[in-house]
Amino acid sequence: MDLHEKRQLDLAEHMARVNKHVAKARAQAAPWRAIIAAVLAIIAGLVGSTADSGFKDWTGHGHYLYKIVAAGCIAAFFIFGTVAVVGLAGKARDVLTPAVGSSHAAVVRYTVLLIGGMTVLILGVALMKVPIGQLLVGGAVTTILLGIAGQQSLSNIFAGLVLLLSRPFMVGDYIRLKSGDIFGEAFQYDSSVFLQPEFPLLGEFAKRDEVVIATKVNGRMGPGPKGAGLSRGAIMTQVDHSLRRLGTDYIDLYQIHRYDPDVPIEETMEALHDLVKAGKVRYLGASSMHTWQFVQMQYVADLNGWTRFVSMQDQYNLIMREEEREMLPFCLDQGVGVLPWSPLARGRLTRDWNETTARSETDRFLRTLYNQAVDSDRKIVEAVQAIASERDVSRAQVALAWLLHQPAVTAPIVGVTKLEHLTDAVAAAELELSEDELTRLEEPYVPRQPQGF
Repeated sequence: MDLHEKRQLDLAEHMARVNKHVAKARAQAAPWRAIIAAVLAIIAGLVGSTADSGFKDWTGHGHYLYKIVAAGCIAAFFIFGTVAVVGLAGKARDVLTPAVGSSHAAVVRYTVLLIGGMTVLILGVALMKVPIGQLLVGGAVTTILLGIAGQQSLSNIFAGLVLLLSRPFMVGDYIRLKSGDIFGEAFQYDSSVFLQPEFPLLGEFAKRDEVVIATKVNGRMGPGPKGAGLSRGAIMTQVDHSLRRLGTDYIDLYQIHRYDPDVPIEETMEALHDLVKAGKVRYLGASSMHTWQFVQMQYVADLNGWTRFVSMQDQYNLIMREEEREMLPFCLDQGVGVLPWSPLARGRLTRDWNETTARSETDRFLRTLYNQAVDSDRKIVEAVQAIASERDVSRAQVALAWLLHQPAVTAPIVGVTKLEHLTDAVAAAELELSEDELTRLEEPYVPRQPQGF
């Protein structure tokens, strides 16, 4: 062997040793790369899910920046998530090959790739559909009722999966309910809302005896006569479904969602009374109906010694005040608490008159409301804006503060999907409006027909 051949052989042996060390280093680094990629994917997902509210707070123009930033973060989530899954699958194959053989290790690798890939896909699509932040509800309030409604859609199914899969990473104190909070659940659309599993988590974030849970019955939840309405069969069936969804053995406030003209009042009131006597429900409430209907239901309860309604959930805000004529005086006289829904007129009172939002353009129920007295409504919205500017507070605070100044109102129902919604609601409880400000807000109102039921 000449010198040249010897040098080539030495070089080949050296390169083999180098490649062996590189392969070993890569094998050792693979898990760390996968872990780092997973962490980066989670960060990208969280940033993407909160970009809308964050950039709106910083710049006042969250809509366009949200699309850009959220798209980039979601793309990063898919990239880093894929890298993490591929890295973990490769590591699993390398670890198992000596023990079970290459063929069985390959099966494990493909299984990890399949499960991991589906997880990344589901979470990614959910991030595009429903920001995680919209699922986290909580806060310390006493004069505001937190409400959340479940409507069947593909995004809700994905959102539930996001919440379950991200549960180990949640910070408990962020969504922990405080003593005295009220949490409202309003399912009314489709039987498949059972795919939203977030509510049993309430038990992890609060002591059950320190919070008030309210829910409803009447709306269509499934096929057949027991899937909707206020018959005895429907009430008995649906209360058990609500208890299962909420993960609790009793409901503090069980409310009928509107009046049911197809069922005798006696049947409804006796069934509700039986729920109270059975311990499944503590108190009963009603929602939007004509005052004479509510009076009749209370009278039937009194006549038979059954449980009366202790609350009325009706539509009441600055641009819909028809309840002041009969319902609110009756509730005030009878000691019935009033829990107004749509206290901000589905956002109309919180933005400029001609400004539109994604909700205002897609909310079908909104199209049936607040369209009878346009000139009056515009003046009220302008008055809210003017007072908010003078007091250096948000418009939502002014509109909610006005409600809290009304003697019949116990607590308005606020739908909290962003942190600023919660802070506005809490701040409204401390905002005192002057007599002049109350007059300016109320003066433009003109009579109209009741709507919403």
